[in-house]
Amino acid sequence: MKLKDYAELIRIEHTFFSLPFAYSGAVLVRVPSLKEVILIFTALFGIRSFALIINNIVDREIDAKNPRTAARPIPSGRVSLKEAYVLAIISLVVYFVSAYLLNFYAFILSPIFPILAYIYPYIKRKYPFAHFWLGVILGGAVVGGAIAVSGDAPSLLDALARVPWVYVFAVASWVASFDILYAVLDVKFDTEHGLHSVPADFGVKNAVTVSKVLALIFGFLIVWSVKLYKLNSISSILISLGLFKLYKLYGIAEIDVVKAAKMSLDENIKVGLLVGLATLFKLVPMM
Repeated sequence: MKLKDYAELIRIEHTFFSLPFAYSGAVLVRVPSLKEVILIFTALFGIRSFALIINNIVDREIDAKNPRTAARPIPSGRVSLKEAYVLAIISLVVYFVSAYLLNFYAFILSPIFPILAYIYPYIKRKYPFAHFWLGVILGGAVVGGAIAVSGDAPSLLDALARVPWVYVFAVASWVASFDILYAVLDVKFDTEHGLHSVPADFGVKNAVTVSKVLALIFGFLIVWSVKLYKLNSISSILISLGLFKLYKLYGIAEIDVVKAAKMSLDENIKVGLLVGLATLFKLVPMM
């Protein structure tokens, strides 16, 4: 059924994974209106769908050779290239219209994220730093959420000054850390096909070290965020649970790095939900 194939291509779960961070960016500025809540969702849905479709289009030949990705909709032939481009264009229209309806600053900054998304799949062909680019992209969800509720700022610089930058860098560091660990699974394939990643270029042991350092940076910044943005005790508990999950994951990596890499995506989705939702609990009044 085509709808199922299209849904698999855009992987709507990735939107829900990013959504708490976009809403966190908004909440750390002010409480968004219902209109803003809806438009933040549609904007994020549009840009995440576009990013995933473009990534799949650009990587279709590579994905077809990789047993882990060969069954994806485009390399498997379930979605044609023409269909993928049409979906990408529709997604981009949804994104730009949402940004326009949010405010002037959101609209004038909106071209940045499609450009970042388009460049991403090409980086690994020459450089081992796509993990960090991905971190910037997801950190951008926080920036987007903050700008979405800053339409009343007197200037673009004032709007950008409202962005919770410590939280942005926390999210970016965390994404880069788990993507490096996850990339351990593709070391053999990447090396054989001339693709670049931290594990493929610098070795698995060094990659795990870099991943741990980034996770520590994330831990420091997210704890700082609790104090800086005056998060409450519920937020603190959720963040602590997220950090504990990371601690356990890297403990497993010390014993069996491949097992930890296989667990990385699912475990970090849980970490992301805990950390993302933690910020939203700022809205809950405490006794």
